[in-house]
Amino acid sequence: MFPLLRPDCPEFDAWLDARQATEITRELIEEGSALLPAAERERIADAHGLEFPEVWGSLVADLGDEADADQLVVVGAVVAALAEARRVDPDVLELVEEESQGLGADSAEALVLALEASDLWSVAEAVVADDALAEIPDTLDDDAYAVLWTAVIEAQAAQLWSPRHERRLARLVQNLRAHLAVAQRPTAFAVLTEACAAFEREEDVRTKVASLLLAGSLDSLQQAQIPAAVAA
Repeated sequence: MFPLLRPDCPEFDAWLDARQATEITRELIEEGSALLPAAERERIADAHGLEFPEVWGSLVADLGDEADADQLVVVGAVVAALAEARRVDPDVLELVEEESQGLGADSAEALVLALEASDLWSVAEAVVADDALAEIPDTLDDDAYAVLWTAVIEAQAAQLWSPRHERRLARLVQNLRAHLAVAQRPTAFAVLTEACAAFEREEDVRTKVASLLLAGSLDSLQQAQIPAAVAA
């Protein structure tokens, strides 16, 4: 599910924060869906049709009705939000502790270890970035290639960026910070707490996190195993 199709609604976010259940049930989906204003439900359905017209057309053909397709897309968005990790993975905390010396004061690198790239960037956006990277001449030496690779990723992140991406990333970091209090690893807690604070006060950190996560989203192309034409 395209990350930015997930509900963008304060009431829904507050409900997600407050819920205790870990199993996704029909009742939970219906409860979450009922919190979405009509305008947000319409936005999700319209955005799906705009971003994935072929998939949308297939849904309508299978279901025989646009209203049913709209409802299915909204349900999918709610399920994707419910399935998103709401707790800090203990393995992530262990990794942050192991890498803490190497991270130094690099708050962006620390946050990227704790966030999922696919929670911000979609497979479709990863394809766009991958296509841009493919234009880099392979005749360059390793150092020059690495510099240009980073520059291309940063340029693509800036080009793809939108206010909705900005809200989405802020939400992911806010959620991370909220769940650090239960962390049992003091070093990881300190590193990530400072990284979250730096994210809030420094625009350069936010920009770097976005571009590093876009780079990380390239892994989703191999995992999805879909052709670029389908993703686009």
